[in-house]
Amino acid sequence: MYGPHEARRHDMVLYCESGKDEDLRQTLLIDGVQHCLYGDSAYVLRAWMQTGHGNGPDRLAAERAFHLSMSRVRETVERGYKDSKQYFTTLDFQRKLKIRETAVGKQYPGGALLCNIRSCLYGNQTASYFGCDPPSLKRYLSD
Repeated sequence: MYGPHEARRHDMVLYCESGKDEDLRQTLLIDGVQHCLYGDSAYVLRAWMQTGHGNGPDRLAAERAFHLSMSRVRETVERGYKDSKQYFTTLDFQRKLKIRETAVGKQYPGGALLCNIRSCLYGNQTASYFGCDPPSLKRYLSD
């Protein structure tokens, strides 16, 4: 939710500009245990940001298996972006949103909020895949 920026900007550039690296480092150290997020190969490897090994011929079988399993999880998580665009078609950046022509910085977070509310009420594929229920609408809106 950092931006708005043109869609062409590289993920790692936006990540660095957002200042989230330090936030994640601090936030994901819980009771002395370092937790992490998983990002694609665009991100720099950190204790709190893991990335894939790739599928090159020089990779060990265990590394290739890990990369494949995590790629499937990433694809599932990215369905949320697809859902936002599907339910709120004005959020389709390529066709509708242009910086300085529309209120992109307000429309996308608003659409994401409405999509999350919809997930609280009706569930979604990502929650089903991971076997967890979304929070109640009351809990989501109170946090």
